[in-house]
Amino acid sequence: MLLSFNKIGYLVKILVKIKRYNVAPILKQTNVSPMVYTLIRLIPIPKKRKFKHEHIGKRLTMMLESISPFSIKFGQVLATRPDIVGDDIAEYLANLHDNVTYISFKKIKRIIEKDLGKPVTELYRSIEEIPIAAASIAQVHRATTIQGDQVIIKVIRPKVEEKFRSEFKTIRWVAKVIECVSPAKTQRLRFQESINEIERTVYRELDLRLEGSACYEMAENFANDSGVKIPKIHWLLVSKNVLTQEYIAGERIDNLLAIKKFNLTPDSVLKNLAEMIFKMIYRDGFFHADLHPGNVLITESGDIGLLDFGICCRLSKDTSVNLLKSFAGTLKNDYKASAQAHYDAGWVPKDTNIDDFAQALRSIALPILELPQEEISIAKLLTQMFKITEQFNMETQPQLLQLQKTMLVTEGVGRKLNPNVNMWLLAEPIIMDFIKEKQSPKNIAKEVKSELYASLLESKAMISNINELSENLNKKLSEKSKHHKYGKNNFISNLILIIIAVLLLKLIL
Repeated sequence: MLLSFNKIGYLVKILVKIKRYNVAPILKQTNVSPMVYTLIRLIPIPKKRKFKHEHIGKRLTMMLESISPFSIKFGQVLATRPDIVGDDIAEYLANLHDNVTYISFKKIKRIIEKDLGKPVTELYRSIEEIPIAAASIAQVHRATTIQGDQVIIKVIRPKVEEKFRSEFKTIRWVAKVIECVSPAKTQRLRFQESINEIERTVYRELDLRLEGSACYEMAENFANDSGVKIPKIHWLLVSKNVLTQEYIAGERIDNLLAIKKFNLTPDSVLKNLAEMIFKMIYRDGFFHADLHPGNVLITESGDIGLLDFGICCRLSKDTSVNLLKSFAGTLKNDYKASAQAHYDAGWVPKDTNIDDFAQALRSIALPILELPQEEISIAKLLTQMFKITEQFNMETQPQLLQLQKTMLVTEGVGRKLNPNVNMWLLAEPIIMDFIKEKQSPKNIAKEVKSELYASLLESKAMISNINELSENLNKKLSEKSKHHKYGKNNFISNLILIIIAVLLLKLIL
């Protein structure tokens, strides 16, 4: 009964917040439910006047930040769906982050000692008791290791996992209520799938060993690159609830005064940022998916410093290659090649008419590519591509939604630093060199050789399995046919062996 009251209370809280922040028009825009929209309008609570002239995207962002950690995560998911909420609102949501009251150092100290198994005095030379950042899942403190290294310690807040589990149960109930009220109109929004996605993300963030591993992998990817600073992980001071990593001195990347103080130019910073993101996506297939300005630093030397690797996404090699081909085709006005890349990647059904799909791509790309160079947006191009998904029965690709969000946030930073420059054009030389290298005969021959070698290894493994199967068959048949003459057992087993070999070779070829 108490849980039911909690659920109802949570639903009422959301409805009241929607009314106070005057974000009900979004429900009307997304056509979720006229009944819910009417109900909110009837709630006898005045709207907050101070939000009267604010953009509805900003009002929605502030409302989500005021409800709960879950609502913040939900807003971050909505930021990847501009096809639902619109480009402007998605851009506001992309900068959602939680900033909560920090908990006492006494509790943090207790968690560190319990997880690492020693008193903090034996683990660190000093720890600053006031955190430099506090969020719903964890808070961060500066510290110095026993060896004298400057580090930061990220610590999961106590009982946060239990709180999220309870809230997930409640929000699932709320989602079911909304779906029951308007099943047809909410089907496209896929509330349950969004909740599942948030749940997966949160539970990954609740294990700091995974974040440390993601940071380490990205550091390896950029080991031979200049201009990018990835913090070193102190693995002896890492556990599920504690992460110790190198402290990077720098300022937020959108701090124009700091850029000027470091004798840098906004264009040089943007060029470095664009090249880094391009390498993450197309070269490494592993990118940081939470690049809001608080997680990206600019150092005095001009390096880009990255923080908080709790949300990282992976693109398969095929996805990276086909995405690159798609963009290259679009930029060259070769929409047939771009459509073929979608087809090869499996993003559209096999029965899709390539010419029709190429025409659809042309219809969404040309209005964007005809804009002045500084207004061309790759994020908006991706957004428009998502908007034709239903027309061609394309399945939503979660990793591409995260990519779109990353582009959206990054381009927002770019406009703040220099609204008259397209950051992707600043990185055009390295992008074009990379495309030429990928399409060069030498690289194609290398990929063919790699694929052939993989096929040979697979064939070798199959032959080994066939031999093993043959020996087992011979053994079993010989035991059952000890009194049979003329070697019938060998004949039967060899016949089975030949049939299996033919079937396997047919599968390979």
